[in-house]
This record gives sequence, structure tokens and C-alpha cells, in this order.
Amino acid sequence: VTLEKLAWMKTLVAQGILKDEDIIIVNTQGLPTRNILACVHFLHQSFPDAPIVHGGDVGPTAVELMLRFDYMKSTKTKFRVPIKWGFLRPSDVYGNDDVEKALSGSVGYLTDYDKQADARVRNRECMQIVERLNELNLICDAEKKYDMNDFELGITGSLKDFVLQRLRNNSWV
Repeated sequence: VTLEKLAWMKTLVAQGILKDEDIIIVNTQGLPTRNILACVHFLHQSFPDAPIVHGGDVGPTAVELMLRFDYMKSTKTKFRVPIKWGFLRPSDVYGNDDVEKALSGSVGYLTDYDKQADARVRNRECMQIVERLNELNLICDAEKKYDMNDFELGITGSLKDFVLQRLRNNSWV
């Protein structure tokens, strides 16, 4: 599992996910560095059947961060892994009044930079999956983005239960 936010990782560790499950969590703390990308690539080579599922904010720039695992152009080195969009997808937020209310303090409106990021990711090969494009369209249609720090407030049960349910049900795109 790759997580954009340290807060989610701390919560999951406090809730015992590493004690109870066979799971590896890599925290990117925002933009994944070359070392993080290399680490995830190494883990993928070591455990090729294990899915790599990412959790990040809801917005075009967050999607762009996730896609750095698909290819990092700036290093001219491919650390390509089959990254899955797993936790806190737009379909978890938009149209779900409880989650939208819980996230109301972390909502922002799409900026020009977000719109440029949308244009950059939309044409990427790994985004040419109908479910992924549908998720991206939800963001653009709503013209809002959300920070995932407050997401736990809008779910029933613990964050650990939410993440494990997604992993067990192969609930990612």
C-alpha cells in the first residue's frame, strides 16, 4: 500500500494493521521521491502477485502524484509498477452526503494548475481504463478537490476496516 499522507499511515499503524495483516505500507509524504519509487519497484519485483494500491487526496494533482509510480520521467529511469487507485476515490466522496459533510473543511476548488494536471493525466496510457476516467470525470464535473486527512470522519468503522475491505474485495481501479 502506498499512502500520500502520513496521518493515514499513523492512524492505520495505531489501529494495528501491521500487527494483524500481511501488509507493507510505504508513505510518500506527498510527491514520491526517486528512492520511494525505487523501493516500491523493488517490492513489486519481490512480490509480483501483491497488488500495489495507492491512497491519496481527491483531485487531479493527487492522481498525477499516484501516476509517478507508473513512470518517473525526470530521472529517465523507469520504476514502472501496476499502481491501483484504491482508497478515497471520487466516487467515495461525490454524492455521499456523510463523507462530503465530513470533508467540508478540506474542500478546495479546482485551480488552473489542477486543470492542467487533469489534461496531463487524462491522456496517460495507464488512465485509459473506463473506471479511472469515470473517477477523474467526477472530480472535473464537481470542480472540487478534497484533502484525505479528514476522510476517516465520514466512514463507518475504522480506517483500518475501510482499507482492509478495499484490499480484500479488490476494490480499486
